[in-house]
Amino acid sequence: MLVPEDTSDVPRVRPQGVLFNTMRTAMGLQRATTLNAKIYPGVNDVLRMSTLGGAEVLGIVDKVGSLTPGKKADIIILDPGTVNFAPQVDWVSQIVLSGDHAISPEIL
Repeated sequence: MLVPEDTSDVPRVRPQGVLFNTMRTAMGLQRATTLNAKIYPGVNDVLRMSTLGGAEVLGIVDKVGSLTPGKKADIIILDPGTVNFAPQVDWVSQIVLSGDHAISPEIL
């Protein structure tokens, strides 16, 4: 089982954009072992690991991990008008597979 280690809820001193690369790597490594795109983790699983999953592992889900009133949060605003966000059919897949800090005009 994969354990989320690089989430927005975990302080880190790594280059920005590592979150997106980690999500893609987690999916890619699992898929490469079976050549099956439907194997766990899928895009929804990886996005959850990278947000709420980190808070759960650290036992701080009451403080961070989701956009809930009273919780602290880092918010990354992605521009869906960029070329790597086409076609715009499955937004979760687009975020996980095409998201990148370079196309994030704002990090709040």
